[in-house]
Amino acid sequence: GGLALSASTAAAQAAYPAKPIRLVVPFAPGGVTDTSGRLIAEQLSKRLGQQVIVDNKPGASGNIGTQMVATAEPDGYTLLLGFDGTMVINPHVFPKVGFDTAKDFAPIGKIGDAILILVAHPGVKAKTLQEVIALSKTQSGGLSYGTSGTGGTPHIAGELLKQRTGANLVHIPYKGGGQAMIDVMGGSIPLVYTAVAGAISHVKSGKLHAVAVSSAQRAP
Repeated sequence: GGLALSASTAAAQAAYPAKPIRLVVPFAPGGVTDTSGRLIAEQLSKRLGQQVIVDNKPGASGNIGTQMVATAEPDGYTLLLGFDGTMVINPHVFPKVGFDTAKDFAPIGKIGDAILILVAHPGVKAKTLQEVIALSKTQSGGLSYGTSGTGGTPHIAGELLKQRTGANLVHIPYKGGGQAMIDVMGGSIPLVYTAVAGAISHVKSGKLHAVAVSSAQRAP
């Protein structure tokens, strides 16, 4: 993930920032992106001496909030918490996203990388990846897995898993990872693909079972 702002930003102003800054998070509250945005906003506020307000604008797999920043006044007071799903993958998945990643944004900095994890409700009988794949093939309607939205990295990871293993998985897109996590813990869906950071506390508490991670090494 990373921070970006509308391109063609005006030349540096002597008193910047002279007013509160809006940080648009293109997903619903409660997910990893939202949590990251709030941590970043808190630290930016301290460093800049000006309030940084998180503004959640979910919808269309992050396209709505991203487009909002792309068309905002290019004065440096509207920032976007973007990541590869919205900035790189979405333009190739959706026929029209309403923004041009290369032309409409000026990058500020990279925040970090996220390891993905496939987690299951404790009631799911399959505990390993191999068992999940095998179980999915016995389900006529497939096994559902939730993600933060269509075209995001978790969605691509899930589809890649299907392609390489023949797993019978059915994608359920949400407007953010937070609601997907609530639904898998409540038993509404059996699986969720998300970032480790957003699931680890629930795994440790026993509310979720960790099936597999996307990294070559075992996650701590």
